[in-house]
Amino acid sequence: MSSMRESRGLKMQTGKRAILIGMAFWASFVPVCWGEGDDAVLSGRHLLQAVRDSSPTRGERLPTAMELLEKYAETQDKLGQSFRIATETTGRGATNHPVTPPRFKGKTRYTVTHSELCCEGSRMSVRLHRWLNLVRLPDKPLGRKHNSYNYMRQLWDGKLAWGYGSGPGGHMGRISVNAGIDAEEELTIARSYESVMMGYFSGDSERVDGILGRCHGVSVRSQTETVGKWECHVIDADTKHGKYTLWIDPSHGHNIARADIQKRQGDVAYGKRMEAGMSASSFYRVLQFEQVGGIWLPMEGELEGQLKWGGGYFSGGKSHIKRTSVILDPNHNTLGSFVLDEVPNGAKVLIVGLPTEIAYTWREGEVVDANGLKVDLEKLEVERKRAERRRKRK
Repeated sequence: MSSMRESRGLKMQTGKRAILIGMAFWASFVPVCWGEGDDAVLSGRHLLQAVRDSSPTRGERLPTAMELLEKYAETQDKLGQSFRIATETTGRGATNHPVTPPRFKGKTRYTVTHSELCCEGSRMSVRLHRWLNLVRLPDKPLGRKHNSYNYMRQLWDGKLAWGYGSGPGGHMGRISVNAGIDAEEELTIARSYESVMMGYFSGDSERVDGILGRCHGVSVRSQTETVGKWECHVIDADTKHGKYTLWIDPSHGHNIARADIQKRQGDVAYGKRMEAGMSASSFYRVLQFEQVGGIWLPMEGELEGQLKWGGGYFSGGKSHIKRTSVILDPNHNTLGSFVLDEVPNGAKVLIVGLPTEIAYTWREGEVVDANGLKVDLEKLEVERKRAERRRKRK
């Protein structure tokens, strides 16, 4: 079973881009995060061996939690290290968090998202075309000139972390680039719109089999239960990350057909204990499975979540998720998966760690300085670290 490090690192990124990509959390569009940091990230067959299963056996032997989790992990790992997945998500939600603009506070708003996730080895790319804060779901596609349109791109190209965002019409947008030691950790599957279908649930930075693999309080119910028309084994687990109930469907690659996750004060979310007055719930249900390249994959599902914290603040909503395309081992060069070809000439560039008043711009696929000279970003990062060390010594 692939390690979680090979699954793209699972630390939480802080700052504005974490809030943007946080649209994928808590029913795919909750706009706030309450914690940062990282819990210990471990995975593999040696973790699953730590499961202490207490499931009863009556008559025919039930599979243990370890066996079910291992088969689930085997199916996930069959997806491999190279793929392209396109997804359409529609959702509704509301929040009264203090950072919410007054005209939206506490009011139900709708979101339409077309996302693309590309992975190849250590490289990862996410493209998001979103229409935000709609008063209703549209009955026909909205164009990119619609005033609700928002585009976001994140890319880890193996050396640098890139981020680009723009608005409707001819909005030029701005690009950021990080060459620091934390650059690779800025983009993870746990932050993508694919997260729940790939086993990363709201508030978790690690795939669910890894979390339960370290758990002492895990059991399998004595009888199977149906989800739709599928007969499933049911795992219950009480962990430091919260309470999990998973319905595992053996007829579709031991994928998760349904999940119920409850987090309360003291439970771990993104590596931090939830504070007093906080609670979170997440409900996931698969509506359709399909085989792609001989691998059973969830292709359509529903996700519902709620987050509450002190002061009477809340966020919550419901999403419908549908994968429109899954390509295994694609030609990423032909697709342009890891190229920033959408950034227009003249877009402003922010280099993480340097003062914002320093002028950099984007020209013909390169970052250039005020004199129009190409910037060596890796060399610049070395110089930035030297300057930081000099400041600390003073």
